Amino acid sequence: TGDYVLRKTHVRAVELIKEKYGLLDVVLVGGDLMSDYPHWNQSGWWPYKYYTEYKQLLVDLFAGLAKDGKVMYVAGNHDYAQGELSTDGPGIGGSYNSSEFYFTGPMITTMGELDDKDMHKIVGTHTGEEYLLGYHYEVSGVHFIGLAPDPDHPNIWSTQSYGFHDDTIKWFKNILEEIDPDGDEVIFVNCHFPLAYRKNDVIQGGTSTEKDFLEIVKGHSNLFWMFGHLHTGEQEVAQSHTSEMIVHYYSNGNTVNTPAISDSYGNAANRGPTSVYMGAGRIDYNSKYFGTDKVYGYGGYSTNNNTFNTTATPTICQVMYFEVYEDRVEFQSINVGTYKGYTENDIIAPYTVYLYK
Repeated sequence: TGDYVLRKTHVRAVELIKEKYGLLDVVLVGGDLMSDYPHWNQSGWWPYKYYTEYKQLLVDLFAGLAKDGKVMYVAGNHDYAQGELSTDGPGIGGSYNSSEFYFTGPMITTMGELDDKDMHKIVGTHTGEEYLLGYHYEVSGVHFIGLAPDPDHPNIWSTQSYGFHDDTIKWFKNILEEIDPDGDEVIFVNCHFPLAYRKNDVIQGGTSTEKDFLEIVKGHSNLFWMFGHLHTGEQEVAQSHTSEMIVHYYSNGNTVNTPAISDSYGNAANRGPTSVYMGAGRIDYNSKYFGTDKVYGYGGYSTNNNTFNTTATPTICQVMYFEVYEDRVEFQSINVGTYKGYTENDIIAPYTVYLYK
């Protein structure tokens, strides 16, 4: 078998949430799972047999946090390249889809089989494998939508697919029109890439995701866009208030200039969606943020066993816990790890968003 690294921040986050809240109804996993070293091109290839073993470790970890194993996965930009150079997989030339959590499980079993209208899939040209790029589930009256980038984007080897398939965008628009014609249904969109986010209490623009999707989501008042992707440093984690991780929009697509430090957000006029940074299980490439426990394993495009002195086990990161009520959603940032004054015992002030009626 291979040498695997389950990021210690992921493992610890699961432990912390279990300790504080017990098992959850649903867990959202926002991508970038298939890169276990600081730089993506240090783990851009694995034999298929290694992937299947590593995937099972991940599935077991996150399923242990969710009631009935209800975990929803999406791909990030670091995920697809992992399987494209393999020679022992089921795809073209032995390649494989290295972010597959539906067709081969567990989602098709734990979340249920999707009707055609509730999913968007393609067959990737690199691998010939099926990719689930969009899905819609409803759990206890709350809608969950997953969006993943296009594995065949022409910049796959430089940016690993920041772009989204045109048909994914069309599918997303159609499903929102179907499930939320009045713009007030409670919807959580799980997408690796951000719309807007805060940095030092200044609202920043997102990646191409914002351009692609803001026109679609701006009229949906109780839609929460949950994202990751940011290479978190000290400035991108909530230091005292969970509201530092949240940006609101008006229905015209402009951001609401609410201060980051606040307790709640109510029914503002012309209210639109809300962008929520879920937190990160990894942070930036600066080695000061990483543990120095050596890791031995396969990385990059080589089949040789290598030594990696700094792993993608950051000393500080955060995760987001949220609860949905009849009239509101309560968000809570949780510290994982310890670094320069951040500890797991810190209480980050919660933030309440009242649902728009």
